[in-house]
Amino acid sequence: MSPSTPVVPDPDTSQLRAGQPASPPHPVPPHPVPPHPVTTQSASPNPVPPRPAPHHPVPPQPIPPQPGQWVLPGRPDQVGHARRLVAESLGACPAAGDAVLLTSELAANAVQHTASGSGGTFGVTVSHHAALLRVEVHDAGAPAPPAVISGDGLRPSGRGLMLVAALAARWGHQGDESGRAVWFELDCQRQARPGEPASAA
Repeated sequence: MSPSTPVVPDPDTSQLRAGQPASPPHPVPPHPVPPHPVTTQSASPNPVPPRPAPHHPVPPQPIPPQPGQWVLPGRPDQVGHARRLVAESLGACPAAGDAVLLTSELAANAVQHTASGSGGTFGVTVSHHAALLRVEVHDAGAPAPPAVISGDGLRPSGRGLMLVAALAARWGHQGDESGRAVWFELDCQRQARPGEPASAA
């Protein structure tokens, strides 16, 4: 040590006598550490099942009747076949007799007065509901639309439509010269006329 450097006595040791130990250091109390929440995942002793979605029952909807559909060659002998198909489709419906009769007239018109009779075909569709039936006869078309003709100018092609207009609850046609559908509807609740069978072939 350099002789010019003064020696500064330690205040904690300058007053100690020989052989006396120094005072122990003052301990610094530890600062408490705040506890952190511990997240644990454990199975719940009573798990809550998921709540099902509310159930709103839907009332059953009536199933629409499936129509009968047939495509027949455009020949005169197929008119009788069309009658039998319609009769079998309608069964004991009270209006089956009229339906078979009117189908026969429309099928004959399709074969005789439209392109169906020139090597083509015609179609028959039957839709039978609880209180109503509908029959459609589809042909290959003709230059003039079907029309009811009465009086002295009655033509064979108009006689069938006169019968349709007299017996059907509703009837009509749609299409053009490339193809038409003539249809009629009958009330299924109508009772058969005296002496008239419920159905005819």
